[in-house]
Amino acid sequence: MLNELYPGAKYKVLSSSGPSHSPEFVVEASVNEQVGKGTGNSKKEARINAGKDLLIQLHEVVPEEEYIEKVKKIMKKGNVFVSEADENLIEHSLIS
Repeated sequence: MLNELYPGAKYKVLSSSGPSHSPEFVVEASVNEQVGKGTGNSKKEARINAGKDLLIQLHEVVPEEEYIEKVKKIMKKGNVFVSEADENLIEHSLIS
C-alpha cells in the first residue's frame, strides 16, 4: 500500500536475528524525512509492518476511540469549531 501512495518509498533491512528456522527481521521504510520501522518473521512481513508504521505517521492515523476522546476534551474547553461529521460521531459514541 505504501508504494501505491508514495512510489518513491525506500526500504532498508536494519537487522536480522534468531535461528534460521525462526528469524526476526527489522526493516525501515522511509519517504522524504519520515521513517517507519517494522518487524516480522520474514523480510516481506517486516517490510509490510514498516510501511504500515510509516503510513500511520504520515497520515496521523489514530484509533476511533482515541480520536473521540481527543475531540471530547477539545469540546470541553469550549469556543471551538467541530464539524458536523465530528458532532455526529461524538453523539453516536455517547449514545452507544
